[in-house]
Amino acid sequence: MRSLQEQLDDLSYEHNKLLDTISSLNVEQLVESRQLASSMIEDAQSHVEHERAKNTAWATGIGKKFQTTIQILKEREESLAEREQHAKLFEAHFLKLDNVLKQQTAEIMRLNQENGGLADRLCLRITEERRRSSGGIH
Repeated sequence: MRSLQEQLDDLSYEHNKLLDTISSLNVEQLVESRQLASSMIEDAQSHVEHERAKNTAWATGIGKKFQTTIQILKEREESLAEREQHAKLFEAHFLKLDNVLKQQTAEIMRLNQENGGLADRLCLRITEERRRSSGGIH
């Protein structure tokens, strides 16, 4: 262990080094450095605020675009649902008209057959009448 005098000498030496360091400090340089540091901090804070404002504006713009897009999609969904409803109504009317057309086609075919039979009989009768009037079979 070191003696008390040695410890005291060491402390005195360190004390003198600190005094030398303090005496060599340039107070003006310290003040300027502090002012420069303060200025740099203010610039950094200003830059941070500016970037924050830009980011907020950007986020607000994106938010508005999302809201607009959501509204457009809702309107398109409603329009699509409306068109699907119209398509179902059209399909129902189309099926009704198709059934009526099939019924009318069947009726026309039946009437054509009936008419063909009547026409054949009429032709036979006309032929018979001509034969009778021309002196054929009585």
